[in-house]
Amino acid sequence: MELVFVLVLIGILAVSASSLFFNTSTYNQQVYFSQVLNSLRYAQKLAIATGCNIRVSNSPANAITVDMQLTGSSCTTGSTYVSITDPVSKISPYQKVAPTGVTIVPSNNWPFYFDANGQAHETSDGAIVNLSVTVNGMPINIVGETGFVNDPNS
Repeated sequence: MELVFVLVLIGILAVSASSLFFNTSTYNQQVYFSQVLNSLRYAQKLAIATGCNIRVSNSPANAITVDMQLTGSSCTTGSTYVSITDPVSKISPYQKVAPTGVTIVPSNNWPFYFDANGQAHETSDGAIVNLSVTVNGMPINIVGETGFVNDPNS
């Protein structure tokens, strides 16, 4: 009798827990949030390492794209941007497209920039500003003066 009771209890738990594994939207949201957070951190570090302005934009819509301001062989204040390669996937351009049902919204207008000092700007030669990006209601903060990118909920 006890064995039957234990088996029934395990069956009930298995049915109720299995619904968590078939709904992947929560996992997709968290994975994309982490991708955006890491992309912003990479953009800031790349700006410091190269001495070039790094642009973060949403082209195409509902994606995050990172590229570098470049004219010829040096960084300038021109309007030419070149694609960079994703260091993980080795694919160019560096782009993270949101999965279905996930939205990405900046607090300021797209695009925004990291300069050679790693500071955040709304325009490539504009004033330093604090920024934030929200991925399905989960915020990511960017401190303008230092370029520090963080998850305020962690």
